[in-house]
Amino acid sequence: MSRAIRFHEYGGPEVMKLEEVPRPVPKADEILIRALGWGVNPVDWKIREGLVRSRINLPLPLTPGGDISGVVEELGASATGVSIGQPVFTCIGLLGAYAELVAVKPEITAPKPRTLDHVQAASVPLVALTAWQALFEHAGLKSGQRVLVHGAAGGVGGFAVQFARHAGATVIGTASPVNADYVRSLGAADVIDYHKDSFTPYRGSFDVVFDLIGGETSLKSLELLRKGGIHVGGLPAPALAQQAEGAGIRVKPMMVHPDGSQLREISGLIDAGRIRTTIAAVYPLDQAGVAHEQSKSGHTRGKIVLKAIP
Repeated sequence: MSRAIRFHEYGGPEVMKLEEVPRPVPKADEILIRALGWGVNPVDWKIREGLVRSRINLPLPLTPGGDISGVVEELGASATGVSIGQPVFTCIGLLGAYAELVAVKPEITAPKPRTLDHVQAASVPLVALTAWQALFEHAGLKSGQRVLVHGAAGGVGGFAVQFARHAGATVIGTASPVNADYVRSLGAADVIDYHKDSFTPYRGSFDVVFDLIGGETSLKSLELLRKGGIHVGGLPAPALAQQAEGAGIRVKPMMVHPDGSQLREISGLIDAGRIRTTIAAVYPLDQAGVAHEQSKSGHTRGKIVLKAIP
């Protein structure tokens, strides 16, 4: 047997319970990871509350979570590329991670960064892959371009600022005043206080806007892009796509996907000291509900992480 956080009905944090579950048996092409750290992402509590059932509607009970860092415990008969006892980290998708033992395909994993422990490493995969794929897969970011990152102090935003700066772009971030110095320390040339600052001086000046906030923020962001610029974010509203088309702006919707090779590149940047992760809070696995409540409150600097229970 093993243990996992599960919910049998949609609702508040109280619906999540740490339960005894059968020990997973890896398929021939899978490996079994003993997880020691788990990242907490806003999509976790949105799934738990049933807010995304139109896109993710699976039979209950469900185990939330997408990030793990741990040690390879077992290999399937045909699994290659890793060895038993090897420290690895991975984004497995959007569900199934909050468990002590997780079976995954080895190609979506990467060796854990040597300079991070498992709790720190668990804060990286989903948010870093989201930022990486937005900037490089969808926006095709190049050196010398100008990028606006909304929510630059958050988990995804913090990595986006660093990746864009490392790529040679000029980065502007939006954040609250309390996080302005932090966002600048990540590499932003300037920080816009989204509460009160005017975006007018930046009108038509960006090549890329990375925006996971949506709604009115997305519509206002179109005015900040030059003609031919790219807006990258979640699933766009019809009004956004229509307005963008009229302005000659490309809208690129995205959803993160697991990718072990990209995680290897990110791990290398971390170990080289070029990229860093920021931990906002750490809770034991059985306090996942408390972690969700903090995530839902918003305005978190960096990532919330769960750690293994002794």
